[in-house]
Amino acid sequence: MKNGYFNQKFDSKEDFLKPVYFKIDVLERYFKDPKFLVFYSDYRGSIALKDEYVESDDLDDYEHVRDFGLAYSKEDNLIRAVVTFADDLIKMPAKVQGYWSY
Repeated sequence: MKNGYFNQKFDSKEDFLKPVYFKIDVLERYFKDPKFLVFYSDYRGSIALKDEYVESDDLDDYEHVRDFGLAYSKEDNLIRAVVTFADDLIKMPAKVQGYWSY
């Protein structure tokens, strides 16, 4: 198992389906980088690395968010946020988990 931020924060199977909220800025990296496919429809989407950038022997660096949704911040219902499940976060490489945890 990886040693990323979210691997330590969500260590039980009960945590895997826990929704986790982020500033909407976290998506900017994926929209700007042509290596990623961002599927987005209304209020939900997914992120995947394009096939030509996936090295079959190095799947530890593979970034994938199966499901993300748009939401509002828990603290202020006027601020947009991104929500995804802990399960997607713990599967990310440790360096990417650091990006999401800011």
